[in-house]
Amino acid sequence: GGKIDATASDDGLNAAGGDSGDDTRRSFMQSSGNNELIISGGYIVIDAAGDGLDSDGNLTVTGGNVYVYGPESSNNGALDFDGTGTVTGGAVVALGASGMAQNFDDSSSQGSILASCSTQAAGTVVTLLNANGNELISCTAKKSFSSVVISLPEIQSGQTYTLRIGSSTQNIMMNGLIYGSGFSGFGGFGFSDGGHEQGREGAVLRLSCAADGLYRLCDAGYVCDCAGGNHAGSASADANAKRCQRGTDHY
Repeated sequence: GGKIDATASDDGLNAAGGDSGDDTRRSFMQSSGNNELIISGGYIVIDAAGDGLDSDGNLTVTGGNVYVYGPESSNNGALDFDGTGTVTGGAVVALGASGMAQNFDDSSSQGSILASCSTQAAGTVVTLLNANGNELISCTAKKSFSSVVISLPEIQSGQTYTLRIGSSTQNIMMNGLIYGSGFSGFGGFGFSDGGHEQGREGAVLRLSCAADGLYRLCDAGYVCDCAGGNHAGSASADANAKRCQRGTDHY
């Protein structure tokens, strides 16, 4: 039980060895092993300029309601752990930058979704709906963000969900309990917003630009290379595949 509402100029909740003043940026895959951040209940709201939930070892959530807002900088993550990231219960919503974003891993027994989007402003509403259109959870961002982690008991393998970010929506099919792993393993690229498609470098958007007549708007100076319709670009071997490349947005 209990409530934590914390605003931090650096990390929100941090399980790290040594003095905080002697902290140095560690590599993403490094594990210190002995430290662990465990959340078993309560109502927790974190507004962090650095990492939201940070553990040099394992991060474990077994219950409670956890809302993380931040970071806005891509050299930090809403969730940051060096060991395992396990969720077995509770509700977690973490909105932050996409550069260092992490999702819970396959040590978890509860479903978790990690999706990316173009940078959204503070005040944007994020909502997860089930296949029947019923709202499972919703929150309003306290600061800008470009990645979303949602974990709920209702997220189950084999089910389809709709993630709504502002006016954009994305259907998510859970082929397992974990959707999107972070870094190159993001899910959710290709949000549809009235015919606008968003992506990132290397992401493939499988809609026929010749057939649907939509334009593709990719994140942060990336464009989708495709042929036909109102697109500039060259044809690929798969006429329905658009792979995002560096450049300027085109319509």
